[in-house]
Amino acid sequence: MLIIPSLFDMTETALKNLTLTMISSSVTQMMRSSVVVFTALLAVIFLKKRLYRHHITSIFMIVIGIVMGGLSQIDNNKDTKDLNPLGLIIVLVAQAFGASGYVIEEKFLD
Repeated sequence: MLIIPSLFDMTETALKNLTLTMISSSVTQMMRSSVVVFTALLAVIFLKKRLYRHHITSIFMIVIGIVMGGLSQIDNNKDTKDLNPLGLIIVLVAQAFGASGYVIEEKFLD
């Protein structure tokens, strides 16, 4: 029953490890906080959860942090011409997989 969330988790881990070869580990760690945003969105859509004002405020602050982390990666690599925005995209996709796994687990266990 839990093989589907396990596959999502395995995909998330593989993609996160791939991004470590493309972008710095500190930026990867900052971008990993996007799992909260994706989980909240998927929970609202599929689990019909309700977000309160303090949830929305927190998510907004996380989005600001994610944007600042992504911009720091872009800004740091302007001089070296070693910009790889694909790493940022892959880490966001990985976190979307992780959030999907969390939502599926909650649906199965509910």
